Amino acid sequence: MSVSLSQGEATAIVVKAARGFGLSWGLAEEAGWALCQLGQFGDDSLSWFDRAFNASSTENCPITIGATVMDHAPLPNSEAQLGGDLGLIRMPVLLIPFLRQAADLVGHRLFLCEKSNGLRIDVTSDLGSHIEQLGSLPIGHVVIEAGALIHNDPPRKHKTCRFQTSMETLAQLDKLGSRTYVPETEASRMSGAGAGASDND
Repeated sequence: MSVSLSQGEATAIVVKAARGFGLSWGLAEEAGWALCQLGQFGDDSLSWFDRAFNASSTENCPITIGATVMDHAPLPNSEAQLGGDLGLIRMPVLLIPFLRQAADLVGHRLFLCEKSNGLRIDVTSDLGSHIEQLGSLPIGHVVIEAGALIHNDPPRKHKTCRFQTSMETLAQLDKLGSRTYVPETEASRMSGAGAGASDND
């Protein structure tokens, strides 16, 4: 069974799941931003976040690595300027929004190359079927290549969209998000936290 979510609902779920996974507030908000960008490609992008966060540690996290590449893009000798080997990354499809933004910042094309499967994707172009291929990879060895300057490419228009996902994916993300809840204690109940026995507000 599938469920349809508004962009706001889906973003809130991913941000909370990212926090439960162990990311900082800043990176969790970057995850929510990345979801909105990926939602425009029409696939079940929420499932990509579920699989990326289904790990025992934040090592090889695409949100952390993608945000770093994007933030460092204007710096000389950065991966966005010269290309570079990012190593093994879980759910490399989640790098796409960060690399697209990095390409805009540096003014030239960037290619996401996945060495194991031979994928080479121009992240500034129409991604087409490439997004589905990349989305099927739970982990990949990613190399970034710098390409030609971007000349007179029309600006990309962001559109608000709805998100379709399975009840199972939604339950897994909600479970991660529940890690952010503060455990109930006798002291918190005595101080009036929570609804108590009656909630007539």
